[in-house]
Amino acid sequence: MYWCLFFITLYVIAFFKGESTAFFLLPMSGSELYYEFFCVAGVSFCGVFVGVARKLWKQTFADIFFVDWEQSRGSEGARPDKAQRDALSVSVWRKLMVVNVFHELQTLRGVEIHVTVFVLVVLLEAAGLKNLATAQPDASDLDPQAGPINPVLRLAVTMLAWAIVAGFQWAYNRVIYSRFVEDRANQFMDLLTVCNLSCFAMDDRLRCFYLHGKSVSDQADVSMEQLNKYLQNERDGFTQHRGLDNSGVTAYVAYLAPELRDFYTDKFTRVLAHSRKINRERKGGRGGDKKKYGQS
Repeated sequence: MYWCLFFITLYVIAFFKGESTAFFLLPMSGSELYYEFFCVAGVSFCGVFVGVARKLWKQTFADIFFVDWEQSRGSEGARPDKAQRDALSVSVWRKLMVVNVFHELQTLRGVEIHVTVFVLVVLLEAAGLKNLATAQPDASDLDPQAGPINPVLRLAVTMLAWAIVAGFQWAYNRVIYSRFVEDRANQFMDLLTVCNLSCFAMDDRLRCFYLHGKSVSDQADVSMEQLNKYLQNERDGFTQHRGLDNSGVTAYVAYLAPELRDFYTDKFTRVLAHSRKINRERKGGRGGDKKKYGQS
C-alpha cells in the first residue's frame, strides 16, 4: 500500500504541476477525497511500522555463531605443564577480533538516516522546495504566498525527495564507495578466511546464511612472517581456492532439516542454561565474599 500511495501522489504532482492547459484539477478543500487520502496514508504508515518492527524482531532473535577450524599444534602429553599447554593451545584473540568487527558491521547502512534527514531539511526548507506543494500549477513558482499547501502534493514532494536522496546514497555506496574505497562486507569475509573461522547466521527457523572462512593454509594462529608466506602462496596459486567446493564461492544460503534445527535448539538451550547457572554461582560467591569481608 505504501508504494501504491507513493505512485498515486507522484501521478498527481506530475500531471498537476506539469500541465500547460487546465485538464487536471485538485479536489476542493473539505472534500471527502482528502478524508479517504488521510485514512490510506495512516494505514500505510501503520503497515510500514509493523513491517519494520517485525524485521527488528527477527533480527533480535537471530542466532549467530562462529566455527573455529584451528587445530592444536600437537599432543600435550600425559601430564603437560602450564608452559606446554600455553604453547600448544589455540589463541582466542582471533575470535575476539572477528566478533568485534562483526559488531561494527551491525551499524553499516546503505542509506544513512542522519545524512538523509539533513539533506531533506536543506532541500525542503533552505532551498524552498516544500513550496512545490502549493495548490497552483506552476512548478517554477516557489513563492509560499502563491497558494495554500495541499496535503497530497506535500506528501508527494516529501516522498519524492526522500526517495531521490536515499537512492543517490544507495547508488553511491554500491557503485562507487564499495568498489573504489572499501568493501567492508568482502573485507570481513577475507578476515574470516585469514582467521580460519566460519560464520552461521540463522535468521529463520530453517534458513541460515553460511560464510565459509576455513583457511586454505595449514594454520592461521601463526607469526606475521608465516601468515604473510601463506597469503603469498594463495596469491601465487600454490594453494586451493576458497570455498566448500574449491570454486571461490564463500557465501551460501542453507536450509536446515527440522530435526537438525531441533537438535541445535536443544543443545543451545542447554549451553545457555549452564552459562546462566555459572553466572548465578559467581554472583552468589562474590556476594558471600563481600558479606564476610564486611563482617570481618
